[in-house]
Amino acid sequence: MKLLTWRLLTKLFILSILFFSPFIKETLAQSLPISQAEIESQFKAQLFGNNDINNGDSDSLIQETRFGNLEQLNEPKALAPQDNQAPTFIIAPEIKTLRVGEQKQFTFSFSDAENDAYFGGVVALNTKIELDPGRKPKKQLAREAAINIDVLNSGDASVVLWNITAQNPGVAIFFVSIAELFASNEGGVFKLSSGRIKFVAYAFRVVGENDDSLAPAFLNQFNDTTLKLSERVNLTFAAKSAENRPLTYNFLYLAYASRLIRGRFFGNNAQIKAIDPGQGVFIAFVSDGLKADIQTFIVTVADPKAPPPLEPKLKIRALSTSALVLANKQQPLDIYGDEFSIATQVILKTGSQEQQLPVQFISNNNLRVSMPLNLKEKATLQLFDNNQTTSFDFVPLAPVVVDIKRIRNSSDNVFRLRLLGAEIGRGIKVFANGKELKILDDRTFRSSIVDQIVVILPTELRTQNSIDLKFQGSTGLESPLIRVPLAK
Repeated sequence: MKLLTWRLLTKLFILSILFFSPFIKETLAQSLPISQAEIESQFKAQLFGNNDINNGDSDSLIQETRFGNLEQLNEPKALAPQDNQAPTFIIAPEIKTLRVGEQKQFTFSFSDAENDAYFGGVVALNTKIELDPGRKPKKQLAREAAINIDVLNSGDASVVLWNITAQNPGVAIFFVSIAELFASNEGGVFKLSSGRIKFVAYAFRVVGENDDSLAPAFLNQFNDTTLKLSERVNLTFAAKSAENRPLTYNFLYLAYASRLIRGRFFGNNAQIKAIDPGQGVFIAFVSDGLKADIQTFIVTVADPKAPPPLEPKLKIRALSTSALVLANKQQPLDIYGDEFSIATQVILKTGSQEQQLPVQFISNNNLRVSMPLNLKEKATLQLFDNNQTTSFDFVPLAPVVVDIKRIRNSSDNVFRLRLLGAEIGRGIKVFANGKELKILDDRTFRSSIVDQIVVILPTELRTQNSIDLKFQGSTGLESPLIRVPLAK
C-alpha cells in the first residue's frame, strides 16, 4: 500500500506548469516604456497537461511562441470592440497526414490586420500507448514516436518554421493559436488582458501500410464555459474505441494574459479552479496510439468588477462534473450558476423517466442535488424558479479505466493485471474473454482521484496474445471492451 501511495504521489508531483518564453526583438523591447520584465511577469501563457505530457521529455512536447506589435501596448484602446478584426495565423502546407519516412517543411505565420499586439504559438505533442510505462529509455521512446520535429530559424519574428519527419505509424496533436493583447494601467499597476482568440487543434497522423482502423470517439462534449472567480469545476471525459484498443487521455490548456486557472489532472479527470479573470482554451484529446479524437472549448473566468447584467436571469454555467461514474449510492452533484434561490427546483429528465431531485441550497450561485441510484442513460437537468427555466445535460458513465499494468510471473507470462481508473473499486466486476476474474481485495485501493484493483488471470488465458477486458459497475453499466496485448 505504501508503494502504491508513493507511485500516486509521484504521478501528481510530476504534473507541472510550463511557461512559454517570449520572442521579442531587442530593438522593439528597447523602444517600449513598458519593460520586458513587466511583460514577462504579467503575461503568463500557461500550458497544463497530465503526467504523460509534462515529464520534461522534449521529444514528447515541442512548443514555440511569438509576440508581435508590442509597441501598440502603449496606446490605449478599447478592449475587443465588436467591429475589431480577429488576429490570424496561416499553416502551410495545409496537410495533416504523412507516410512513414516522408518529410515536409511547415510554416506557421502570425499577424493582426489592425496591428494589435498579439501572442501566437504552436504546440506539438507525440502520443503513445504504453501499457508498461517506464520500461523503455527516453531515447528508445523518441525513436518510436510518430513524428520528429526539427526547429528551424525562419528569419522572421512572426513565423515558426519546422521540418517534420514521419517516423512510425501513429498520431501527434497540434495546437495553433493567436490572441490579441491589450494593456491598461489600474492604479499605477500595469495589466495585460486578452482580446479575440483564434485557434485550431487537430490530430496529425503518420500513415502506415495498414490504415483501416477506426478512430476513438468522445462520448461527451463540453461547451464553452464561464466560471466565477474561485469557482471549482470537476470535468470528467469519457471515450470509446471501436477497435477495442486501450485509450489514454491528455489535456492541454493555454491561458492568455492571466493565470486564469489552477488544476490537477489524472487519467480522464480534470479538476480546475478559477484564480484570475480572463480567457483561455482547453483542449482534451483521447488516443489509441494510432488515431485520436479532440475536443476544444473556451473557458472564461468572469471579472468580478464587471457590471452585472441589466436583467438577472436563472442560468446554469457549469456542473461539478457533466459525466460521472455512478456508484451504488446517492452521489452529490454541484450545479454552478446565477440567480438560484431556496425555491429553485431541479427536475431530471431521461427518455424513460422524469423525477424531482432533492436540492440543497448552498448560495445563489451553487445548488447541490443528489443523483438517483438507477440512472443508466443520458439525462437533462432542468431548473425552475419564478417562471424561469434553464437546463444542462448529464451523462452517466460505466467504469472508466485509465491505466493498465501487466504483471508477469517467472515464466514471463502475464498472470495479474493492475488496473487504475474511476469507480473501479468495491462492487465492480471484471471479465476477460467473457470469464469473470478474481479481484484481490487486499490490493484494492480507493481515493477521490483514482481507484486501483488487481485481478488474477486464469491459467488458460496467460498464454494468449491478447485478451478482451470488460467492466461492469455496481449500477450494472458495462464499459466498452478493451483489448489488452499480453505478448511482449
